[in-house]
Amino acid sequence: MRIPGFLRTFPLSGLALTLALTLLAAGCGDVFRPVANPVAGPPGDPRLFHLEFVLNDNGSANAGSALHIDVSGDSKLAALPVGVHPVHAAIQPPSQARLFIADRGNDTVASYSPSFSGVTPLITTLPAGSHPVFLATTERTRMYVANSGTNSVGVIGGNSEVVTNLIPVGTNPVAMAETPDGKKLYVLNNGDNTVSVIDTGALAVTTTIPSGAAPVWALISPDGLAVYVLNQGDGTLSVVSTVTDTVIATLPVGASPNFMYLEKNSNRLYVTNSGADTVNVFSTAVTPPTPVAAIHVAPGPVSVAAQPNGRQAYVGSVQVSGGAVTATMTVIDVASNTVTATLPFTPVPQACDSSVRFRVSVAASADNTRAYLASCDAGSTFVINAANNTQVTQLSSPPSAAPPASPGAQPPPQNPVFLLSGP
Repeated sequence: MRIPGFLRTFPLSGLALTLALTLLAAGCGDVFRPVANPVAGPPGDPRLFHLEFVLNDNGSANAGSALHIDVSGDSKLAALPVGVHPVHAAIQPPSQARLFIADRGNDTVASYSPSFSGVTPLITTLPAGSHPVFLATTERTRMYVANSGTNSVGVIGGNSEVVTNLIPVGTNPVAMAETPDGKKLYVLNNGDNTVSVIDTGALAVTTTIPSGAAPVWALISPDGLAVYVLNQGDGTLSVVSTVTDTVIATLPVGASPNFMYLEKNSNRLYVTNSGADTVNVFSTAVTPPTPVAAIHVAPGPVSVAAQPNGRQAYVGSVQVSGGAVTATMTVIDVASNTVTATLPFTPVPQACDSSVRFRVSVAASADNTRAYLASCDAGSTFVINAANNTQVTQLSSPPSAAPPASPGAQPPPQNPVFLLSGP
């Protein structure tokens, strides 16, 4: 049985005390033994407690980690060991009580309740060579994992942590999106420029849709009637109807798009274009989306996120020059579509290579108070005060298995490779 997290003990009210004494009197002669159940996990009001999750790589032969950041305390709360080469994470709806992590390096998926500190993740083992790279679901009893190495989607039972089905799809699946009603799962096949549509009732592919060149990311529209498919190879956005499973529009974006983010409160879709150093903004109030702006940002954008209140968006960029790496956050005012701040962080020696999908990743906290930038090369996550766009602190990742740079020194930190906002 899973115990819900973020529990809180309240003092007994006068009415409750009166009822308790009445029951005690009624049961005169019986022996009552008080039972105390320990409450694990972080205390406090769940409405005020928010987390950020940072996946960290620890080399090709060592377990990586999932770092929990306490938003209100600007501090590291816990770091849990996961599998080798963690690359992506997703939270199980609707209560967001379970976190799943795809570990590409040893063909596993780690999962656990983030409500409890010190918990040991459960490990789901995939077939050898699966190389899981993406997780997605809108269902409370299943999690889907895209296996790039075996051209399949694995179905993990949310309660059993067992792979119940393996569904063949196209070549090199890299991203997925599921409809809000949980009836269809769309799988992007980067290797053959297609989208596989899975009927989640039958757990089988019902149709295959041609997309643009090299699709890399997918999102469901706010009304659930369309899937946005981002095509890196030809710089387009394919809009797929979830009713007819056909492409109903193809929209141009910038050169070499690599990521997109949907902010439902403001009906805005953001697309980062690493080849043009821009972010394209679309209105999702209608289908297909309509272009709003193309905003120039710091060179090398690879990640974008927005505040839940729809006021600010954050773009993470990375610049490499002469063996040094500089991560930069660009802050965009959503109302005016203008850049209000550019925050370059201290250059660091190159520690990660271009094969890392998210060399820099950004996120905004659920309470709108903080923005985050995780830098693979810096081995750190930078915390930004959203009220004035200034750095609050820098939180290093857990120590790695790599040897110290000098005798007596601490080992270098692990390398952040993915950042996810929790509830």
